[in-house]
Amino acid sequence: MGAAIAGFLCSCCIGALNNARVARRDRNLLATADLGRVRSHRELITVSGRLEPVSRPLIAPFSGEECLICEYDLRRPDSQTKSSSDSDANPGSDYAGFLMVPTVVKTDTDRVPLLGYPLLEGFHEHSCRSADAVRNAMAFVNNTEFENRSGLGMLTVFSVFDTIWSDDDGLVQKNIQIRTPTQQELFPVHPDQLPNLQQEDDEEDDDEIEADSSFSQMPEMSEKRVDAGTEVCVIGIYDEVRGGIGPVPGKMTPTRLLKGSRTEIEGRLRTTMIRYIMGGTFGLIALHAVILLVILVFRQSDDFKEFQQSQQAEEQTQ
Repeated sequence: MGAAIAGFLCSCCIGALNNARVARRDRNLLATADLGRVRSHRELITVSGRLEPVSRPLIAPFSGEECLICEYDLRRPDSQTKSSSDSDANPGSDYAGFLMVPTVVKTDTDRVPLLGYPLLEGFHEHSCRSADAVRNAMAFVNNTEFENRSGLGMLTVFSVFDTIWSDDDGLVQKNIQIRTPTQQELFPVHPDQLPNLQQEDDEEDDDEIEADSSFSQMPEMSEKRVDAGTEVCVIGIYDEVRGGIGPVPGKMTPTRLLKGSRTEIEGRLRTTMIRYIMGGTFGLIALHAVILLVILVFRQSDDFKEFQQSQQAEEQTQ
């Protein structure tokens, strides 16, 4: 038991200290973001600025909002999931996707293309719960060609990330069908029958939504959107040929898109670094305490006393 606790504390300490190291590295990268120095090919760099589309923004599938990047998730209502007898009827996404239009980061000195789909950090996930959102979702599902990955297992779904992260032109349209719900299971209530409530992340209306049985029949719809004009910092590999930030060919290392100004993100990273250092330090203290306790308990055990007696007996015979 003590060995298991010690092993758990040791892994936690290593993880916390490694996270602190990564946060420190990111802070150092951010410190050089706006220095205007010469960038080298395939160098890990950071740029900060505001996002702009190369041409036109995209339209988010449920909310209908304009944005530059969108991750969406759609699944059947909980009532349909519980009542369905299908083998794949369990909580989880039925449809998911990653959308992006060619985008640049406008810095103080230049415009840096964003190559490859980035890993979004600090962006809020919006829950779309309205009749219009259901109407948009129905049209999107009926008019979109999805890559069917139902029944293939989660490993094949995760392999999608390798494709979108390695994209190098900034245009991503990846729509995936993970499960196979019927139209009736996904949309048991027609949007015309839903109350005329426009709601997205409005906590004041949660009680009203929960009290209305129609909304319990509404599919779960969420979007994580990146809007034009958003202030960001981008950490990734510089591609000198294209003059942008993108992934390393052949490696599953995504570009990271952090929401906020350089000053804001540096402050968050500093707090994160201190928290992980303190957590790792306290973990090491707890680890040593557990080891000491195990030693003390062992020294009081019958096995240890027998071992001492046998050692003494051997010394006397010698």
